[in-house]
Amino acid sequence: MKDWDNYYLDEEAEDPVNGMPDPEADEARQRARRRNERRRRKRVRILRKRILTAAGIGGAGALAVFLIVHFTGSLSADVEAHSESAAVVQTIPTGETAAAAETTDGEQDAADLSSDEAVFTEDADTVVLSSVHRSPEGSEEDGTGQAQSPAEADSEGSTPPEATSSEADTSTEPQGENYSFDQAFIDSSVEGGFSGTGTDYVSSEYAILVDLDTGRILLDRDAMTRMNPASMTKVMTVLVAAEHLKSDSALQEKVTITQDVVDECYLSGLSSMYYMNGDQRTVEELFYGTILPSGADAAYALAKYTAGSEEAFADLMNEKCEELGIGKTTHFTNPVGCYGEDHYTTCYDMAVIMKAAMENDLCRKVLSAHTYDAAPSLAYPEGGHTVSNWFLRRIEDKDTHGTVIGAKTGFVNESGCCAVSLQQSDDGGRYICCTADTWGSWRAIYDHVAIYSHFTN
Repeated sequence: MKDWDNYYLDEEAEDPVNGMPDPEADEARQRARRRNERRRRKRVRILRKRILTAAGIGGAGALAVFLIVHFTGSLSADVEAHSESAAVVQTIPTGETAAAAETTDGEQDAADLSSDEAVFTEDADTVVLSSVHRSPEGSEEDGTGQAQSPAEADSEGSTPPEATSSEADTSTEPQGENYSFDQAFIDSSVEGGFSGTGTDYVSSEYAILVDLDTGRILLDRDAMTRMNPASMTKVMTVLVAAEHLKSDSALQEKVTITQDVVDECYLSGLSSMYYMNGDQRTVEELFYGTILPSGADAAYALAKYTAGSEEAFADLMNEKCEELGIGKTTHFTNPVGCYGEDHYTTCYDMAVIMKAAMENDLCRKVLSAHTYDAAPSLAYPEGGHTVSNWFLRRIEDKDTHGTVIGAKTGFVNESGCCAVSLQQSDDGGRYICCTADTWGSWRAIYDHVAIYSHFTN
């Protein structure tokens, strides 16, 4: 993964005009990622046809099915979630909360929660946005639910390896004219997607905005539908770790980084703090390393320090879900957000988790930090390096009618770009926004800007 702190100092990657990543290079990487995703989906469709054909020829068909599944692996469940038809939004009655969980058949089961368990509630004034896929400017749908630019549709040649990191930033800040915000934002009947850029629409397939002072849900786009949280998982990671600290002085205890942690980050292509085997890091640094650069090595080390193993820590995470009342609709299998069928949550549940984390003094301090100066390490022996929460640093100059004081982002191919944040509005209100499954990190930022600026004062 890119070291974002050094990335802006890289002469080959830096835009000499404004210091941002080179737009052409980042756009090429983004197109490559979407190409890889489309090719993967095509392979899945071909395999399905082969399975259906083989299933109709008796015993030989059964053998063929077994061989195909055995050598190709199980089909990805996210294909159903990204079918060509738009998902139907269910309007939830006042005072009730339903959590939708996708079954293996691609259907949704509603797990009703009693009103006394609900942290946030919808009412008649809740804005419900349907799941109409919005494409970036100048793009066309390629029939798989993924945006494809005209130039990309005809592009050929080699494709870089598909990104698998739980945190990646491969998009540039969108530019262009803003269109009518109210119509684009509210009117879900517009066909063909919106061609505008900036803060005139919400692209994420899942979204929620809650008013923390009243507990009201102000906006809902499939907020109760199961999705993969990617690195937003780490909000729960630091929350559980913080609640299991023995004392404040424990933050200065040293934790030894082990080879298995280093290997896991390297082999899976996860974002990291670039720790090496034998590194001695403070518990405090592991907290900041888990959130700001989304360091998987820091998160794994923090989990092992807290519970002794990744599995034991996942049990603690799920116990916390039960305590928060979201155990029916959220389940974690790892502390970093790696994709898995049993690793899931909803935008509603992520808002609940973010609320709990921001009520914890240590977590609030970590989630609100824009930068952190890490101590010298084996990778940086001559001096420490500064890590950043790029979401906070990039949204701080945007007009959200307030200040975003805490945030965590995430990315895996199966979930797209996602983010959860808390805003203190100019009129003193507090709001939590969570969005998931959009096509770029800048788009995730602008979705939060759009939602906050429309609903807060």
